[in-house]
Amino acid sequence: MSYRYCRNGQCGYADDAETPGLYGAGRQVPTDEEPQTQSDQVEAWADWSDAPSTMLPAVEATARDGFAVGIETMPAYHPSWRALFPLALDDMRRMNAGWLVLSPTWSYGREAPGNHPPILAPLPGSDALWPDLLEMISGAQAKDLGVVIYPQPRFAIPVEEWWAQAPRDDPGWWPVWFAEYRTFVLHHAELATQTKAQALILGGEWLAPALPGGEMSDGSASGVPADAEKRWRDLFAEVRSRFAGQFIWAVSNTGIETPPPFLDTVDQLYLTLTLAPGESFSSILGMDLPGWLDGVVWPAQLLAAKPLVLAVELPSDPDLQVQVNLYHTALSAAAERDWVSGFIARGYYPPAALKDASPSEHGKPSGDLLQAWYATLSGK
Repeated sequence: MSYRYCRNGQCGYADDAETPGLYGAGRQVPTDEEPQTQSDQVEAWADWSDAPSTMLPAVEATARDGFAVGIETMPAYHPSWRALFPLALDDMRRMNAGWLVLSPTWSYGREAPGNHPPILAPLPGSDALWPDLLEMISGAQAKDLGVVIYPQPRFAIPVEEWWAQAPRDDPGWWPVWFAEYRTFVLHHAELATQTKAQALILGGEWLAPALPGGEMSDGSASGVPADAEKRWRDLFAEVRSRFAGQFIWAVSNTGIETPPPFLDTVDQLYLTLTLAPGESFSSILGMDLPGWLDGVVWPAQLLAAKPLVLAVELPSDPDLQVQVNLYHTALSAAAERDWVSGFIARGYYPPAALKDASPSEHGKPSGDLLQAWYATLSGK
């Protein structure tokens, strides 16, 4: 028998340095026939105690009327989050966030790969259920955070493998996929209506194979039905009939140049830009961020004729200063362009402050930088 210590009960994320990892071995319990006392000392916390100091650059910007600033939670859940979520909301308010983009999840299949058939449903213990979400949303609204709901699926295997292994040439597969996704979307549209959420976001890079003219990650045709555009438009009409708030479509940096043909039906664009550890803006965009925004995103935004919010997910790799610098670059670029109507920091881990290489801003110097930027942009 063994045991371990974890900050806020978040084993695998906020560990005692002696027993790190999602499945850490822990400390062994010595056995004896007589009662005994075991005394422990946590000497350090993994990715926390020895975090180096950072420097915050000066914020030079002016307030932007109506400019949205906020935090997007990572698309995950565990029941231990429930009691800790109010503290996370306090941290978001400290950062002067105006929006909370909440990312509730459902799961594809109870066993890997979960794509034959592609059944999508909430999995208790891994996906937040309706009462959990009502509590989180009401708590956020009580702290004057505008709630935006961005539902996303969970996969038992990497999403590219999930699509590649799916029997997409089976005539019965795509109708099941669209039916399951419809149930998923309308469930969260109803949640948005009942909680008076400000907006509902759909879309995301994972959906590329299911869009009209869908393509796989290798560029090959996905086999999506020829009437895919009509299916999407019909779904959006159903969403509109249930939810009267802002309807936003999420498009990734890889999809902004070839957006889907149904953008006339949405109110805003949510442009997501994700950097993996070790990546820079130039390495994934082929140019610096300002040049990409002006040369690629602005023409697409003019063509779509929709307001655009920039939402970024940036890692703390190899150190916390890297994340600070990346956020400062992204915020500077967004603030200088009047056609960008908001900025969202993605990947926030609610139950614990971290000082690791993950994108979460919770407890990191990047959160202090966001606090200063968000106060300036919102005129606080």
